[in-house]
Parts: sequence; structure tokens; C-alpha cells
Amino acid sequence: MADEDRFLDEDVAVGQEAEVGAKAGFIPALILKALKWAAVVIAAVIFIVTVVVITTRIMNQGRASGSVPVISESYTTAPPRYSYYRNFEDIRTRTADDLPHTVVAKVALGYDEGNKNLQNELVSRTTLLQHIIRGYFASKTAAELRNESVVLQELLQKVNAVMTTGRIMQVLLLDYNIIAM
Repeated sequence: MADEDRFLDEDVAVGQEAEVGAKAGFIPALILKALKWAAVVIAAVIFIVTVVVITTRIMNQGRASGSVPVISESYTTAPPRYSYYRNFEDIRTRTADDLPHTVVAKVALGYDEGNKNLQNELVSRTTLLQHIIRGYFASKTAAELRNESVVLQELLQKVNAVMTTGRIMQVLLLDYNIIAM
């Protein structure tokens, strides 16, 4: 019986050690799994960041940096200051269309500030300039007069063609209407 007791004590002792060892091994196994997943996630993040950096460098190779905008001179310089001659009567005329439209315009001519000779010439030629501007509108169709930037450029050329003491720098249409009859 003593041998049996001894075997029973060993079985009990071995069984108890096995359970204690299993519990002690369970926590490190969970920590190892968590560390393994953390390493996988960190490796994935490093891989993704590396791919993005390489891709952006390849895509932007040879280009200027887009973070600093290029500023045009037209935005950095102040527009020139002009004096404006506005002593024209309202210009009213009909267009050259088969079914004419009525054009009503109020015009101002811009010239360099302080140019007294040009100012005197504008005063003396007011009637002639008004006639030239009215003739311009009468020679065009309503469709041609709808493009205001072209109208301004052509008026500038026509007015400067008769000026002798200086140049008009800008033509403004203060009031501009094309009315169908």
C-alpha cells in the first residue's frame, strides 16, 4: 500500500504542477499573440508610408513645388492712375443691322495724370471725338457690339488716330445699352 500511496502522491503532484504550468503559460501566449499583431500592424504602416513617399516623389519629379503660388505682376503692381475726360453727351445711335438696334453709351477717356496739353486737346476736340464714337457704333451690328472688350479696343484705336498731343490710355463705357427695336 505504501507503493500505491507513493504513486498516488506523485500523480497528484504531477497533476498539480501541470495545471499550474498551463495557467502560467496562458498569459505569455496571449502577450505573444498581441505583440505579433502589433508588429504586423507597425510593419504595414511603415510599408504604406514608404510607398506613399516614393510615389509622391516620382510623381513630382522635375516639378516646382506647388506649395508656393506664383504671383503674377498684374496682381502685385497697382493699376496706373489716369485722369478721365467725361464731357461727352450721351451717345445715341442705331446699329447697321437690317432691323436696327438702338445704342446708348456714356464714354470716358482715360489719359495720363497731369498731361495738360492732352486735356486741352480733348476739350477742343470734344465734338469731333463724339462724332467719331457715334460713327463707330453706327457702323457696327448689334452682334459685333456685344463683345465689349473688342469695342473698347477699337474705340481706343479710333480716338488715338486723331489725337496729336498725346495718347488716350483707356476707354471706359460708363453706360452701355443695346436696345432692340
